[in-house]
Amino acid sequence: MPFRSRSEHYRRSAGFTLVEVLVSLWIFSMIGLAAHLMLRTVIDSHDRTEASRENLASLMRAMSVLETDLSQVVPRGIRDRFGDAQPALAVPADESLIEFTRSGWRNPLRTNRSNMQRVSYNVEDEQLIRRFWYVLDRAEDSEPVEQVLLKGVLDLRISVADETGEQGSTWPSFSTNTPLPMSMELVLDTEDIGEIRRVVTLVAPALEIRSQGSELDILGKRDKAEDGTVIGEIARPGQPGSRKSQNPGDNRAP
Repeated sequence: MPFRSRSEHYRRSAGFTLVEVLVSLWIFSMIGLAAHLMLRTVIDSHDRTEASRENLASLMRAMSVLETDLSQVVPRGIRDRFGDAQPALAVPADESLIEFTRSGWRNPLRTNRSNMQRVSYNVEDEQLIRRFWYVLDRAEDSEPVEQVLLKGVLDLRISVADETGEQGSTWPSFSTNTPLPMSMELVLDTEDIGEIRRVVTLVAPALEIRSQGSELDILGKRDKAEDGTVIGEIARPGQPGSRKSQNPGDNRAP
């Protein structure tokens, strides 16, 4: 058996072979690729979540503005730039899906203007457009201010319901003096979420009916019969308006 020195044996056993190096590189590359794919998946998921959150927030803001506008519709007609009378609420309008007069327009700077505002809504190029005018009765040079409330909108459908509950897709039906409807149903069709349905109750007609009911209730309590009995109330014995107190002879025993 030939004798091998210790140094020669060390030189032959030290280091990696080419195959071992290639296998190691392949393993590390697979680990790096897996880590990259995992990181890419996390980033994409985060981006999609943020996009969905922003879309949902934009949708909620747009629906809030739309519902606030419609709930504050008031019976105030206008004149357009040609001088023609227009109803307080038009569904659809000449150049939009809906146009109306609303109240509650804030005026923090105390400028010389009305607290009522003329507003219209339309869907153009898959965008929900809100327009408003600084004046109610317009001149020829009156131009609206345009606001893009929401993108990715396919359609907006509006139906109105009168005090009898009858629904329709147009308003007013016959004349510009038609009273305001009691409520509206909105169906907003979007690309991301689909159809969103809302029912908005108009404040002005509801308050009018409530005030009329209060007046009728007061008048009913004040209306009296010929014998002094209050209609709608029960007169207690011994009080004015009681038949027993007015006719003492009726209380006598037979």
